[in-house]
Amino acid sequence: MHKLRLSGARSLPVSAPVRTTFETIKDWFVQQATKDDCMIRASHIYPKDITTILRKNEQQFVMCHVQRYVRQNSEFDVKEMTTPQRRRPMSFTTKLNEWWCDCGEFQALRLPCTHVMVVCSYSHLDFTMFVASAYTLHNIFKAYEI
Repeated sequence: MHKLRLSGARSLPVSAPVRTTFETIKDWFVQQATKDDCMIRASHIYPKDITTILRKNEQQFVMCHVQRYVRQNSEFDVKEMTTPQRRRPMSFTTKLNEWWCDCGEFQALRLPCTHVMVVCSYSHLDFTMFVASAYTLHNIFKAYEI
């Protein structure tokens, strides 16, 4: 967003800074809408920052495997292998039906964490079905429509 400079604003009527702020924000919204529209036309589903998070989680899931699955409540235990940064392996419980994982990332962001991606791969599910619809470019673009 453009930096708004209001030096000398004390001598201006209140409407001038409000108008300047409104115009700056309006221009930003138009730019964002244009950018998102171009991405939709190029068949992108998610904005760049969401795609980056999903790719990072997808790359990390090679360091994990499903250790246990309980059919009654669709509960999975995912074990992370040891790494130079983490000497002891860690286990996380994931419940796809409840959009829940012990790590907390899945609930907080409503995006599949590495553990959810491992479970999806194990279960032959498309992990994108666990990306909140609010993150789709189509829904984001609706925010810019007038």
